[in-house]
Amino acid sequence: RNISPMQVIVASEDALTEIVGYNVARGAMACGSVTNYSEDWLHNYIGKKEKQDSGIRILALDKIDDTANLGSIIRSSAAFGIHAIVLSDDCCDVFYRRCVRVSMGHALSLPSVRVLNLASTIRNLRDKYGIVSYSAVIDKDADMILEKTLKGGISKNWLCVLGNEGNGIST
Repeated sequence: RNISPMQVIVASEDALTEIVGYNVARGAMACGSVTNYSEDWLHNYIGKKEKQDSGIRILALDKIDDTANLGSIIRSSAAFGIHAIVLSDDCCDVFYRRCVRVSMGHALSLPSVRVLNLASTIRNLRDKYGIVSYSAVIDKDADMILEKTLKGGISKNWLCVLGNEGNGIST
């Protein structure tokens, strides 16, 4: 007997609202399982990307609180060719419905890895793969690396850190 991997259930908006506990916008919803990428997966993925010699682009997010902000960051990351997103343990959930909606579905296709210690993970990526980290900070004494970098001088393997909406980068 063939069993379809997906089921489509048709119901009234009232029934859908009763099932999920909130008003269903536009009359559609979905339920499914998501891949939980681990730090080991990230290392395997980077190892494969290294062999392709096409460059590695990672975005690291430190304590992003707002799911709409996270969704727009993910959407922009997909547009700019980011390969994976690394989330600090205290970031909001990429699979929260608002984040998925604002990301225009990219939260479901762009791998995201939640790590316990973002600073340690970034150091490990630098030490193991030579991935250079960049970040933007509001600090008049900060080293202005990009201003000193010649055109084409940015490493092909890089990671960019974005911090919390109110407090910036914590690590």
